[in-house]
Amino acid sequence: MSTAISVRNLRKEFGTGSARTVAVDEVTFALHHGEILGFLGPNGAGKTTTIKMLCGLIKPTRGSIRIGEEDVAVRPRQAMLHLGTVLEGSRNTYWRLTVTENLEYFASCRGAYTRDFSRTIDRLLTTLGLTSKRHALVQTLSRGMQQKVALACALCTNPQILLLDEPTLGLDLHSSIAIQKEIRRLAHEEGKAILLTTHQMEIASLSTHIAVMDRGRIVALDAVKSLLGSFSVDVYQIRLQGTVPLGCRIRLERQWDAKIFEDGLGTTLHIPCGRVQNLSSIVEVLEHCSATIVSLHRVEPSLDQVYLGLLEGSRETLSAST
Repeated sequence: MSTAISVRNLRKEFGTGSARTVAVDEVTFALHHGEILGFLGPNGAGKTTTIKMLCGLIKPTRGSIRIGEEDVAVRPRQAMLHLGTVLEGSRNTYWRLTVTENLEYFASCRGAYTRDFSRTIDRLLTTLGLTSKRHALVQTLSRGMQQKVALACALCTNPQILLLDEPTLGLDLHSSIAIQKEIRRLAHEEGKAILLTTHQMEIASLSTHIAVMDRGRIVALDAVKSLLGSFSVDVYQIRLQGTVPLGCRIRLERQWDAKIFEDGLGTTLHIPCGRVQNLSSIVEVLEHCSATIVSLHRVEPSLDQVYLGLLEGSRETLSAST
């Protein structure tokens, strides 16, 4: 896959002397076409500052940014022509213009407004479910509709790279699902490169790759599958109705090192996968003691567990080095 964005040793400092603050510290990453890079991190981690440098809104203290083949420091205007940007949705549009007028305005700014631009408008409005709102003032629309208009404006020049900063923030479930579906389609079907910042793990799960940023630095960067695999807990979880008889409990604990949890509604067993040669043996023991199995599956780590684990690990490393 071709490289859409290449960032090397990016650094941003604010202030001077004792008041100097390092917001972004030696950040390096690449985004390729067809990928969705989830850019995650706590508030103040440096994500927004990094995004603003990519957009040319803030000048780096040092380091390089290439958008496509363009060096942002050398040819910023040409580099920006490759980008479509949504910064928390509704901030990207003019509220006193209609939906159609917004699209025409942003296309004109990029030199993309042509005689047949109406076809582009029709396609975008249909795709995003905005056809009935084409003549409505943006300020009269719901938050969800405004977010869709912002995405349409970002897409109106058919950019190959999208920077989406909290694209579903504050949306209702239906609108959020619609935006998520479109983000996935743009990457997987149209091959667009998408940099996605969010605090919502269900949105981050759209990503093919994850970068976790903390205290100005990228502390983890890898494919989602690799990150999930590195945090595998390697445990079978068995959910039972009721409680487990004492004799059965003792055998499960001694033979398979089972951890047993009762919550008043039933019993949950956690059994290390490495201790299990044949699940049927455990099932036979449970059936022998008249236990009713509700569910049995291998526990897989969630993206939020991975994210928190990476942050915790990076801070432990930092504490040990200071």
